[in-house]
Amino acid sequence: MTLFIYNSGDYILEKESFFIEKFRRFREYLGGVTVARSHINRIKPEFISTVDGDILEIGGTDDFFKKRYQRGDVLNLDVQAGPHIDLVENAEHMTSIENERFSAIICVSVLEHTHHPSRVMEEMYRVLQPGGKILLSTPWLFEAHMEPQDYWRFSNHFFTLDQRLETEFIESSNGYSGLLAHFCQHQILLRCTLGLVFLACDLLMRPKFKWATQITCVLKRGH
Repeated sequence: MTLFIYNSGDYILEKESFFIEKFRRFREYLGGVTVARSHINRIKPEFISTVDGDILEIGGTDDFFKKRYQRGDVLNLDVQAGPHIDLVENAEHMTSIENERFSAIICVSVLEHTHHPSRVMEEMYRVLQPGGKILLSTPWLFEAHMEPQDYWRFSNHFFTLDQRLETEFIESSNGYSGLLAHFCQHQILLRCTLGLVFLACDLLMRPKFKWATQITCVLKRGH
């Protein structure tokens, strides 16, 4: 029996104890929050807490941080209009945004859906202020999604290609056991049995880029 309802989960806004974190991860996993999303929900608030100035979120569709962030504005950019979309543009050609406009850019699970990822990277560099940072997160070993607009996968080596950007932080969402847990999650019986075992193993092991479902990094533009 297949029963998988995707759940985006909640952002982790406060530091958790070891046991609270593990309990949350098990609860989220059973509730349909993917291993990759649990990873992002922790890193994204941490990144925003370090920013001072305006933030552009490419592919952002909600107002969670727009309502909470107080050191500037958070603007959402998407190719389609929506309730919380501020800029309706293709990220490959952000013509309405002037050079060096933003202190930080967030781009989570977007590049795989673009026709030319390198153009998006060039545009992000252009609109980012010197010393500004990019939170970039992309899938690696992840099933096809949002088809047919699903074109690419990116290894950890992709993030170091642009020598103009310094890699401040790079992390894998999981290791081999987490990858198995991810695929078990899509079948209800496996999710509640083997999936929990694989997740428990993954929570006790060091993440590995080779087996990651998602890879996340922070890139910094030089002055």
